[in-house]
Amino acid sequence: PKPLSNAPPALRPVLTRVDEGPLSFFSGRNVTIMIGLLLVAAFSYVVAAKPVWLFSDSAKQVTGTFVSSHLGIAWEFPEPWLHDEGLDDDASVDGDWTRAVSVFYHGRSANDFQSQMVVVTFTRKGKTATEDDARQLGANEVVGAASMRQCEPFDLRGIKGTKCTATSARMGRPTGLLELYFPLDGKAVFYRYQFEITPPLPSKDAQEMERQQSQLEQQMTDRIKQTFDIVYSMRALKK
Repeated sequence: PKPLSNAPPALRPVLTRVDEGPLSFFSGRNVTIMIGLLLVAAFSYVVAAKPVWLFSDSAKQVTGTFVSSHLGIAWEFPEPWLHDEGLDDDASVDGDWTRAVSVFYHGRSANDFQSQMVVVTFTRKGKTATEDDARQLGANEVVGAASMRQCEPFDLRGIKGTKCTATSARMGRPTGLLELYFPLDGKAVFYRYQFEITPPLPSKDAQEMERQQSQLEQQMTDRIKQTFDIVYSMRALKK
């Protein structure tokens, strides 16, 4: 007989089987995915809701006589607009011109607007801007992604330049465009008015289509009148 041993008997290893169950959903990979989805949802809500505490700006309402030392001109606003001086900008451009720009708008912000007005002035020391200068400088300011553009010269009681109308889109919404460039008291001025429009809806009724087209044309006519009122009131500031 074999001698007895004092060592404990060897035990067979115990294998524990882990089945896929409810707790496996909370594995590291799934938790990461969940956090990512929550962050995307939160971001989407912020973009859609645009809370004031996050998206507020320093825009101030302007109306009546507006004097801009930044642009070097003044004009009359026929209705209130919003203007954020923090967005005023200036830079040197080709030809030794100094370009100054200001943005005005109706809507949530200068980028999310129902209507927007951009005024740009170009000045050059010792150089009086001509109508040709205004045309060449203004051509670099027009909205590139536009259609149905039509340009023609205008003469507004002594102010001569080029007027262009077109349609475009902003954040997926159709807009009308009105762009003017002209010389003013030695400066070259570029003016853009962009505004949301309601495009005609398809209809089998010819009279309905004609009515919608007439409304669109009237909307553009109203914007042109307002633009000419502003442009005609523009004057350079005395140095």
